[in-house]
Amino acid sequence: MPEKLRLKIWRIENEEEFGELLNLESSQIISSMLEKTLEADRKMEEHKMKIRENYGLEITEEYVWTLPEPVILDISREELEKTNQNLLEKLIEKPLIIKYNNKAYKIVLEYPCG
Repeated sequence: MPEKLRLKIWRIENEEEFGELLNLESSQIISSMLEKTLEADRKMEEHKMKIRENYGLEITEEYVWTLPEPVILDISREELEKTNQNLLEKLIEKPLIIKYNNKAYKIVLEYPCG
């Protein structure tokens, strides 16, 4: 097992376009991920406002340029050991879309670091 894993998290508006959707309870989510979802919410709202102000556009479809920079979450080995193994296995296979607090988030596993 690596020393840590790095996840990239984006809040997305249209989860159907991005893959498998998992509805999770807060107990199933990595604890530090909950805080990062709030940061992803803030980044998404700021990014949409910036596009609106700079280009006069409302985002109706999601493309790479309409997504903000991802929020980065490094998960330590200790936290990995406490994490829902089913969630980790799915993340290793492919990016996930999770639904939490009626919002969707795309989560991508970056190559192991360390």
